[in-house]
This record gives sequence, structure tokens and C-alpha cells, in this order.
Amino acid sequence: MFLRCLINRHLLISLSCIAFFSVEGQEFSASGKDFWAGYGAHISMYDSLDGSVKDFGGTQSMVLYFSAVNRTNERVEIPGTGWYRDYIAKAGSVTESDPIPKKDPDDARLAREGVFNRGIHITSDEPILVYCHIYDNSISGASLIFPTTALGQDYTVLGFTQESNNDFSYSFCFIIATEDSTIVE
Repeated sequence: MFLRCLINRHLLISLSCIAFFSVEGQEFSASGKDFWAGYGAHISMYDSLDGSVKDFGGTQSMVLYFSAVNRTNERVEIPGTGWYRDYIAKAGSVTESDPIPKKDPDDARLAREGVFNRGIHITSDEPILVYCHIYDNSISGASLIFPTTALGQDYTVLGFTQESNNDFSYSFCFIIATEDSTIVE
């Protein structure tokens, strides 16, 4: 039985890899020049008594990391607010961004349900890798951000029953439309 499960697992992984790499018209590199990210929910954004979104932004921070093979210029902007920062990455280095704004008028947090104009746009002159890190004390999350050229059109959200030590901790997902008039089903 164990051997059959092991073989089935390896077969499933192999088939998944074949299906993943057989799609045409989409790049699969994590390196690029154009990226979009979002400032997802973090437990520190919410009041522990009533679950309301904290006006002062919360105690969490979100930063981006850029890894560059060649020296390059990068820009991080929130087009919906006009906020931006420019960076210069040295060849073979990692550059850390300033914390992403979490208070008005430049608040980039996606702390409620709805449609928001708060996407974080990252561009560079040369290909880079982009990582996102949101953290506060012992609660942390990190993501590799895929370039626009590697984004697909169909995604499935894997959800689960929320369990936490805090009543106002939420599982979440968000969609970033990289083109106007994008339809989401």
C-alpha cells in the first residue's frame, strides 16, 4: 500500500510538472522588469477588541526585496495614490525597499473586502527578482512576486477552515488586475 501511494504521489507530481511546463504563451521565469503586488491582510491591522481596521495602520510592516544580477534602477509605486520610491540595485546584491505605506493618504493595505486602487507596481531597467515580506513580532509572511509576463489567467484558491489564537485573524486572497476592464469570475 505504501509503495502504491508513493508511486501515485510521484506520478501526480510528474504529471503536474509536465502540465505546468507544457502551457504555451506564458513565461515561467521569476525574473522580470514589471511586477504587481498587494499589501495583504495581517492580524496586526485589526483591533483585537472589535476587529475594526486600525486607522494608524497597525504595527506590522511590509517591505520588498530586489535581487539583481546587473546594476539596475527600480521604482516602487502605488499608482492609485501617487506614492513612489526609486532605488538603485548593485550587481549581485539585494536591495530592501522602504516600508510600504499603511496610513492615509498613501495607505496600500487591502484590509477589507472590495475593489481598491492600491496595487503596488514594481518596475526595473534590468531583470530582477522581487520578494515581499510582511511581519510583526513573531507573525510573518513572505512571497516571491512573479513578473507580469509570468502571470496566468486561471487560478484556484486553496482555502481552509480558519483557526487562530485571535478572533480577528483572517485567511485571504486578492486579485490584481494588470489591465483595465479585467473581468473576474
